[in-house]
Amino acid sequence: ARFWLERLLKEPLSTAELSKRRRRRRWVWAKREMAESTGFFSEEEMKRRDPQLFHRVVGQYIESGVKLSAPMQGSLSGYLMQQLERECDSERVQPAPAGCGSSGASAGAGLPESLKRPHSPGGEADLDDDDEDLDGMSGVSDGDSAGPGGTDDAAVRRAKFLKTMRNRFVEGHERDFNYKPLDEDSDLDDVVELGRDAEERYFDDE
Repeated sequence: ARFWLERLLKEPLSTAELSKRRRRRRWVWAKREMAESTGFFSEEEMKRRDPQLFHRVVGQYIESGVKLSAPMQGSLSGYLMQQLERECDSERVQPAPAGCGSSGASAGAGLPESLKRPHSPGGEADLDDDDEDLDGMSGVSDGDSAGPGGTDDAAVRRAKFLKTMRNRFVEGHERDFNYKPLDEDSDLDDVVELGRDAEERYFDDE
């Protein structure tokens, strides 16, 4: 099935179609990575990439005497993963808000060499340098806390932090990440989505 679908989709893609395919492949990779206990979407790695955002969304609402339990992936196996699975099923990979506040010196920490962005003077043309306000980006306001240090509240905030970091990744705003291997990896394509794209293109040509 994949062979024939890919043949149907071999015609040159429009800019919008290419962008959609890139986002979809990144989404699939991110979803797999979030299921792991270590790696790019582990809590420690995300905190290192954007400590400001973590503090704004999560850290400042947790009592100083209360430690976050284990890595974030401990919660992902339950509440957080269920929430994100529902979102993955309902969202059609819409453009997400751009992130800011990443530290260039530390953003690439923990990445395999093949996924570290090669530093070039021009950079990638499709990466935006938008500086979004962190509150607007995360959807969390200072008065949004149900109670300091509450377990449920902390889980919700951690889910919001993870979602923001995931969306930022999907939109290509992790500046030290080399997206090229992912964007060109056809193994990350979903056969159902490929079929939908082929059907849409067929009827558009009619």
